[in-house]
Amino acid sequence: MKRVVLIFLVVLTTCQSSVISYAQDQGGIPDPNAPVSPAKAKAIRQLLELMGSAKLCQQMLDQFFPLVRRSAKQVPESVWQEIEKEFSSDISTGKFIDMMIPVYSRHFSEAELTELIQFYESPIGKKLAAAMPQLASESMQVGMQWAGEVMKRIQQKLKEKGYSMTTD
Repeated sequence: MKRVVLIFLVVLTTCQSSVISYAQDQGGIPDPNAPVSPAKAKAIRQLLELMGSAKLCQQMLDQFFPLVRRSAKQVPESVWQEIEKEFSSDISTGKFIDMMIPVYSRHFSEAELTELIQFYESPIGKKLAAAMPQLASESMQVGMQWAGEVMKRIQQKLKEKGYSMTTD
């Protein structure tokens, strides 16, 4: 179960690093109801669409759920389907994007959003957006490998000091 939690954290981090940077800068997740002008919200939605954010997060969920399923094998398939449908709907209905609007609004002016949109409409920006799902997938694999190595090193250090870790 600890591995599943760790993997979930990697997924969330990969999904949108801006949430993490916001949390570090501001001490929490932004209020999704924070006022943002309609023009700025539209620009943020356009940017997130160009970046492929919704597709990327769906990909992360698609990779995450099989891991969670393996940790709770007693849960019937019908329950997993219901749960997956609920979380996928957060993406397909735009709820996730709506939650990201205050984050981007806090970090970027409308002029900066315009520049970012121009970048993501450029050939290199399109290439980056197209590569992001694969980059995220590979990054997640590297992150999981690294986390496993870190866990082994922590266990070794604790063992050297006469402690042990219990795995629940």
